[in-house]
Amino acid sequence: LYKDNPLSGKLFFGLNQFKTISEKLSELFERDEYENRVFDCAISLHYSAKDKVSPLFVFNSEGVDNDLLLKTIESSINKGSERSFNGVKIFRSEGVEYSITDNKLIASTSPIIIESSLRHIKSKVSILDNEEFSQAFRPAGSSGSFLFINHLQTGKLFSAYIDREYFGGADFISRFSGWSKFEVVSDKYSIELKGITFENKGVGNYSTVFRGAGNGV
Repeated sequence: LYKDNPLSGKLFFGLNQFKTISEKLSELFERDEYENRVFDCAISLHYSAKDKVSPLFVFNSEGVDNDLLLKTIESSINKGSERSFNGVKIFRSEGVEYSITDNKLIASTSPIIIESSLRHIKSKVSILDNEEFSQAFRPAGSSGSFLFINHLQTGKLFSAYIDREYFGGADFISRFSGWSKFEVVSDKYSIELKGITFENKGVGNYSTVFRGAGNGV
């Protein structure tokens, strides 16, 4: 997304450190040995402190040498400190913490989010265990870029990013639906979102007013 549209990079990656890491990863996978490989990644936003939301970057590194991956990252940022959590090394540099475990590269600006992610990986807990998200995720397939919104959690995004005078909109959005899934189509000029909603409270979700409506409504 970042290479297509600088706005999407700022929107989804948030900080220059993530931009730098993503660009170095892109260079790595332009090498001949990875020419026909597809590597999935996900970027999510998590409430990490009062009125603060932090990004989490997860990259499927299966089939990539861990040392090579670390060298690639460290060539783009200054190597900083190193610590261990639950037997897994966590590196910190320029405001970003990152770790490689279970064929996954994870990175975040929040130590709390990194440690929580490592606990989930170790205990094999996944967001796919959430039946509502799993329902939204299944039709997506594995190709293309998709944006998923958990409407129940949008109040936290409002508190982190939106001026208080607009907080009233959080209630409407949080009740609009359970989850929404959008295919992201972007070029250097625009970002287009095309998607559907998944209700979880029946008429308690405002999106039910669109039942029976045609495409584009």
